Amino acid sequence: MGPAPMGPMPPGSMPPDPMPPGPMPPGPVPVGAGPPPRPANRSVQMLVVAIVAVFAVLSIGFFVALLSASRNAKARSGGAAIAASWTTVATPDGTLRFSFPGDPEITNRTTEDGTRITEYATRTLFGQYGLRTDDFTRGYGGVTIEQWFNGLPADFARDVQGKVTFSTRTDVHGKPAITFQVKVGADTWHVTSIFLGTRLIEVWAMAPDTAAADLDRILGSLELLDPRASPTTTA
Repeated sequence: MGPAPMGPMPPGSMPPDPMPPGPMPPGPVPVGAGPPPRPANRSVQMLVVAIVAVFAVLSIGFFVALLSASRNAKARSGGAAIAASWTTVATPDGTLRFSFPGDPEITNRTTEDGTRITEYATRTLFGQYGLRTDDFTRGYGGVTIEQWFNGLPADFARDVQGKVTFSTRTDVHGKPAITFQVKVGADTWHVTSIFLGTRLIEVWAMAPDTAAADLDRILGSLELLDPRASPTTTA
């Protein structure tokens, strides 16, 4: 005999529905459920980066243009500041005339041995310049011009706390002279000293790139107007 056929199940004997109707019970949200996160606004970021880059390029261009303009102005003015120009200066006694950058400051003093010293100095945006005259009322202090030539570079180097890197004998407008260079840190002073009878003229320039040319311009402009000024070889 086979199995007996199943008849209808009595009421109340049906298993409960595994998913009863109604709202879902609370519980953890599955991974990946819900709306995706909002992406960052890349277009705004790119715009900010572009603005910063343009500003940087414009700033660099402005700086380069300003530096170029300053150098051009320096070259045109022989190393003087943009607002400065070369002027003609004459000593009060009318015995010396020369061209000088800017409006020099003038100082006068007399040493214990009676030497009268007059100094013309100016400082520009691009360098320092000076011209000094020493008028000896008692000769050269018991030394010869040759001794002066040997001592002047070292004396100048000591005054500016530098080192002599070059020195040579020369002449300026037919007068005995010495030209030398003194290194002070990154700067180089170009100096020329000239003997005129009982007068010593010392000219110096310190300006990057143009000091030598500026010194030559001052020396070339010298007008030695003292008819008594003649080279002296002994004290």
